[in-house]
Amino acid sequence: MGVDRYRSPVSGSNTTTAVNADIDSLVSMGSANDRPMASWITASEEYMAQYRAAYQTFMTTVFDNGWFAGEIDRVTAMIAPYVQNDPTAFCTYEEFQTGAETLKQFCLKRAQSVTHQLSGEETLVDASELTLSDMGTMGYMGGPGGDRG
Repeated sequence: MGVDRYRSPVSGSNTTTAVNADIDSLVSMGSANDRPMASWITASEEYMAQYRAAYQTFMTTVFDNGWFAGEIDRVTAMIAPYVQNDPTAFCTYEEFQTGAETLKQFCLKRAQSVTHQLSGEETLVDASELTLSDMGTMGYMGGPGGDRG
């Protein structure tokens, strides 16, 4: 049902690919056969219409009215002094600032892509200026990406 040009984000994908992940592909890793409920939902036009309506409501409530941008700025400003003054922080203050701004821009670009997809547009959103790793890694302290050594 989704636009074939959209792909689900996978490890190692570029930022533009991740931003433009197909909203109708409910399984990003593995096979839809491994997720019976996802297969059941996508097989039904009625359920997909409900899913897309819920997605549209989310977009209107969170992104279209500016709530997301304001909230991420508010939370970033709230956390920033603690990161800046923490001698045990797992990232530098500059890395925190870069990560927060990259996360904000990634989410805003993702919202643009979702809006395009919900309206049936096949326009891809360019996110090539963003770097996924600027948002951090899934590593833990002492593990890959978690210890600056």
